[in-house]
Amino acid sequence: MLVWILSIRSAHIALIGFVWHSTMFPNSLVAGAIPVRWSMLFLATAIMLHFGRLRSRLPARSPLFVVLMLWWAWTAATTIGATFRPDAFATFMDFSATIISALLVAMHANSRRRIEAIIMTVAISFGYFGVKGGSWVLITAGGGTVLGPPGTYLAAENEVARALVVAIPLMAYLYWNASNRLIRLSAATACILSIVGVLGTGSRGGFLAMVVTLLVLGCLKLSAKTIFRMLCAVGLVGSLLYFGLSEDRAMQISSRLNTIEDYGEDNSFNLRSRSWQFAIEIAQRSPIIGGGFEIFRSNTIRRDGSWQAAHSNYFQVLAEHGFVGLALYVALISSALFSLYCILLYSRGRSDARWCYDLCAVLASIICGYVVGGIVINQAYFFPFYLTLGLAIAADGIWRSSLPTHANRIGVSSADKPLTVEGSGHA
Repeated sequence: MLVWILSIRSAHIALIGFVWHSTMFPNSLVAGAIPVRWSMLFLATAIMLHFGRLRSRLPARSPLFVVLMLWWAWTAATTIGATFRPDAFATFMDFSATIISALLVAMHANSRRRIEAIIMTVAISFGYFGVKGGSWVLITAGGGTVLGPPGTYLAAENEVARALVVAIPLMAYLYWNASNRLIRLSAATACILSIVGVLGTGSRGGFLAMVVTLLVLGCLKLSAKTIFRMLCAVGLVGSLLYFGLSEDRAMQISSRLNTIEDYGEDNSFNLRSRSWQFAIEIAQRSPIIGGGFEIFRSNTIRRDGSWQAAHSNYFQVLAEHGFVGLALYVALISSALFSLYCILLYSRGRSDARWCYDLCAVLASIICGYVVGGIVINQAYFFPFYLTLGLAIAADGIWRSSLPTHANRIGVSSADKPLTVEGSGHA
C-alpha cells in the first residue's frame, strides 16, 4: 500500500511497482495479504499519470515498436474469431496489459538511471527465487526441486527456470556497471546461485536457454581467453555440484538431460510432437487467423482426457494466430535483434557508450535464450520477454536521439558524435 501511495508521484515509479509485482509477486509471499491485484493497480496508475502529464512520446521511429504494434493488433483480430472466445478474451486482456507495460517502459525509461532502476527491480525480484532456489539445491544436495510462487506464471519448473535465465544476464549487467561494491558482490553471488537454481529445476528447455544465453553474452562481452577460463570454472563447479548431489537426484537430473539427445524415446517428447501436429492441423484449417487464444484446450490427447499445451512458442503462435501471426512473431524477434545489433555496432569500443553496449549485449542474450528455449516451452506471451522488448525500444530511442539529424538512419556513421545517453525528461 505504501509503495502504491508513493507511485502516485510519478508514472515511472508506478511502472517500477508494476514490474515488481509482476516479477516477484510479493502478495503470494506474505500470509494474510490483501487479495488485490496490485500489479493492475500500479499499471492503471502509471497509465493515468502518463496521459495526465503526457510528456513522453511514442517511439514511432523504432521499427521494433511498429512490429510490436502490428503483432498486438493481430492478436486482437484473432481474438474476435477465437474458438473459445470468453477464455481467449481473458487471455488477450492479460496480454494487452503486458504490451501496455512494455510500451510504458519504452516511453518512460528514457535515461540510464531509469533503465537501471527497472533492471535492478527485475534482478532483485527474480534473484530472490534464484538465491532461494540455488541455496536450497546446495543445502539439500540437490534433493529439492526449485519452484516459483504458486498461483503465478512462475509456479512450475519450466517457468521459474526461464525467469532465472532472464535474471542471470541482468545480474551480470549490474556487476559490470554498478559503482557500489556491495551491489556488485550481491549481483555476482545471486548470478551463481541462479545458475545452480536453473539446474535444480530440472527443466531441459531452461537448461538449453541458459547455455545459449551465456554463450551469446560471453561472445558479445568477453574475450576468447576469458570465455575459456569461465567454461573451465563452470565445468569445475558443475562437476563438484554433480558429485555432491544425492545419488537419486543426480540420476534424475542426468536422465532428464539425456532425453535432450534421446528425444525419440522420451514420452514427453512424443506428447509434444502430437501437440505440434495438432497446431499444424489447426493452421491448415484456418491459415490466416488460426484458432485464437486458448485453442489448445481442444487438444485432448492425454489418456485422462485433459488437454495438452503447445510446448513450443512457435507452434503455439501458429495454432492461435495462423501463419500471419507466426510471421509477425518471427518479425518481432528479428527486429529486436536487428535493433540491438545496430546499437552494438555503434557503441562498440566507445568509452562514453560502454553501459549502452553492455545493456544491448544483455538484452540480445536474453532474446537469444528465449528463442532457443521457446522451441520446447510455450511462453509466447511471457511477460519478461516483452519487458525486454520495452527496454530494447528504450535503448533504441536513446541511441537515435544521440545521432545528428542527417545521420538518424541505420548505416550512417556518426562515430565522432558523443553518445548523450543520460537522457532527460520527467514522467
